[in-house]
Amino acid sequence: MPHPSDPVVTRPTLVRQSDIARQAGVSTATVSLALAHHPRIPPATRQQIESIATRLGYRLDQAARTLQSRRRRGGHRECVAIVTYFPDDWTSAPKRWAQGLTEHLDQLGYGLDVFRHPPSTGGWRTLVRALDARGIRGVILHCRNDDPSQYPLPWERLATVAWSAEVTSPFSPSLAAAHFEDSFRTVQIIASRGYRQPALLRFGPDLPALTGGFLAALSAHLPGAKPMMWEASRKSPEALVQWARRQGVDVICGPLVAPFLRGLLEAGIRVPEDLAVCSADVDAHGGVPPLASPPLPRLSGLKQARLRGFRLAADLLHARLSRNDYGPSDEGVHITLRGTWQEGETLPVRDPTRR
Repeated sequence: MPHPSDPVVTRPTLVRQSDIARQAGVSTATVSLALAHHPRIPPATRQQIESIATRLGYRLDQAARTLQSRRRRGGHRECVAIVTYFPDDWTSAPKRWAQGLTEHLDQLGYGLDVFRHPPSTGGWRTLVRALDARGIRGVILHCRNDDPSQYPLPWERLATVAWSAEVTSPFSPSLAAAHFEDSFRTVQIIASRGYRQPALLRFGPDLPALTGGFLAALSAHLPGAKPMMWEASRKSPEALVQWARRQGVDVICGPLVAPFLRGLLEAGIRVPEDLAVCSADVDAHGGVPPLASPPLPRLSGLKQARLRGFRLAADLLHARLSRNDYGPSDEGVHITLRGTWQEGETLPVRDPTRR
């Protein structure tokens, strides 16, 4: 038992990156990247974070820094994994996405292993054994529109980031396309170019945000239009043409419109004279090569930020691995990426006075 005359010994308070993030008003991932002098963090933000870190007396874990340095110099090269719904041959995805992710991970000091999205529980068991055998701690879950928190993975020993069609769960840091904003903006542009009755092409499982943005934009910019939607997954372009004529549709929009664009041309429909086309994803050709013969007209629509999304997913994963942050994350880091408009040949201005 200490004597009353003994000096009081106080232990220094451990300052964590989450403490710095709270005072800086940013995420812990941003703090981790800033303290590592990552080029994606703006200089002003990095200086603010470094200033707060100094004031709080933050000390970077030197063991972690040494390991990171050795990994970047090639003394120890850790691999991370991407579990993707793309075909088995990763290069069959647009090569700039695959190459961009691989090169970005290489800059961060990682290799990349690619796994196909398992179709069954048995497939998941095989995947887990492969991750364990290769010593993989970090995984990018490239989903469609399912909930990654339902995947049977050993979450407690993995750092994960979800890159999906829509943010479905706060289980893990995640990225998704800004479907509501993109769909709303697409209809806004359609209306500004003089079209009066758009129809939304839907493929397979519905994306609620995509449909919601379409309906909200109709109400705001085309109040006289009917909410027309075409379930395109099991119907032919010829049936679409007949339906569009009966309903007075003058433009179709949505993802994966390239297969229907080719079908329209083969059916003798002039695009855009008879029916205009606007894509919510100009890079998604639905299996139709963009340079097929005869070549398709250049699509008008939104170009989704997939490459940027893959790079951001890699940054988030790197930040989690750097601070040994495994299991479900309570940070609530959810990033939505807006598409950028790409002018093409399939949505000309019909009424210049309304542009």
